[in-house]
Amino acid sequence: MELTVQNKSEKIAEYLRRQIKSGKYKGSEKLPSTESLAAHLGVSKVTVNMAFGKLVAEELIYRKNGSGTYISDSKKQQTKMLGVLLPGECAGEFYSSIIKGINDISNKNGYHQLVKFSGHSTECENKYLKELLEAKVDGIIFCFTHPEHSKSNVEFLIKQKVPFVLVDRHFPELQTDYVGFDNFEAGRMATNYCIEHGHRDIAFVSILPKDYSSVVTRLNGYHSALRDAGLAPNVIKCSEGNELKTEIEALLNMKHHPTAIVTNHLPEVIKAASEKKLEMPQDISVVMFGLMPDPFSFFTYINTPTETMAQKAAEILIDRINTEVYSEKRIIELKPKLIAGNSVTAPVTAKP
Repeated sequence: MELTVQNKSEKIAEYLRRQIKSGKYKGSEKLPSTESLAAHLGVSKVTVNMAFGKLVAEELIYRKNGSGTYISDSKKQQTKMLGVLLPGECAGEFYSSIIKGINDISNKNGYHQLVKFSGHSTECENKYLKELLEAKVDGIIFCFTHPEHSKSNVEFLIKQKVPFVLVDRHFPELQTDYVGFDNFEAGRMATNYCIEHGHRDIAFVSILPKDYSSVVTRLNGYHSALRDAGLAPNVIKCSEGNELKTEIEALLNMKHHPTAIVTNHLPEVIKAASEKKLEMPQDISVVMFGLMPDPFSFFTYINTPTETMAQKAAEILIDRINTEVYSEKRIIELKPKLIAGNSVTAPVTAKP
């Protein structure tokens, strides 16, 4: 199918972006004339002018009346600043590990970080993303707040051709760089560990919305392990903390409650079990997803290497900034590892 003028102009604009990004043209250097580029590329002057217009709008180039078209100094000069936008609070261990991992790589490569925490607020996510762009960061590491809201922000970054890498969660249907974990395997691993210890009634407990990609894939792994073992699922998924507390209490108040729980909300499960006077692991076994804080080192957990994830994301982003932003996107899923503690044991046989 023959390309339209619009499609041709975008291909030429992309070609020129690559030339600029690679350093072939330096700041303030004059570009070849419209006529010579048109002849060289085998297109019309109208098509070249449309491509120039796109790059002027992006501030990659500027035009001088009667003189020609030049490379913009401001766009060629990096700020050496990486933007980091995270959904939680700065005190959280998960997000602290992300910042440490990014910091390790950015320092080695002469970059600084501008970090923003949205506090799980979609309004703050919008505000802070705008602030990062206004600060002219060279690229962004982005862990978004909520799929239904954040997808438009990711699509905006793609459209604006901002170098960015998603971490921990992504939109599989969008072509973006992404570093996360093999959450399907994490879900299977946690569930199979309980099955191997004789559990047949295993609950999956999560506070996150149903379309949250990392939780959905963990849940799929949980279902897969149960299906292979011929067992029925028992899923508690809520969108609010208070709702989760109520659901866990109801779960444990059942006459025949689950004998094992896999979750990424250990404190809530511990509190509900304590109020019910259930002992771990004698009355109920638990496997936790993610980092295990020191007070909970007793528990079995699925280790997801958060710091390594952040380091790889920073490496990809810096590579994008300094080489080619528009090449094929990279997806890295790190393998989880089960760390066996003392929170899982064989279930007590119910008395008749």
